[in-house]
Amino acid sequence: MYISFLFIVWIGLTILFAVVEAATVSLVSIWFVGGSVAALIASAFTSSLGIQIGVFIIVSALLLLLTRPLIIKKLSPKTVHTNVGINIGRRATVIEAITPEKAGRVKLDGVDWRASCDTALDVGEGCIVHAVNGTTLDVTPEKQTEKA
Repeated sequence: MYISFLFIVWIGLTILFAVVEAATVSLVSIWFVGGSVAALIASAFTSSLGIQIGVFIIVSALLLLLTRPLIIKKLSPKTVHTNVGINIGRRATVIEAITPEKAGRVKLDGVDWRASCDTALDVGEGCIVHAVNGTTLDVTPEKQTEKA
């Protein structure tokens, strides 16, 4: 059985691209593995280097164009959606005084939250949540909200 030199070259390139892909963290050469396998198969049917290179380029490009968006979507980090946004616009009651320099505490639906405000708020005052930054509610005085 005769094995052509180009058949061996395509086997070598397939292995090389697979090793490069295995050595990298991101997808770099996986599409070239598919292209070189297709060229390897083409080399079994034709000895034309031009056809084999054409098969390699076309299959690699098609794999890249058709699979990369799907793979990127599948491997991208998932955004975790929470429901804290439902607190925006709701009324809370100050349970620990808030000053512009020092955050205090508010109670919203029976839950104790850390809160910050640009103006001072005393215990018992009402406030409206206008943003959520991590575990801190940014609030405005209820009176100020009513005037606006």
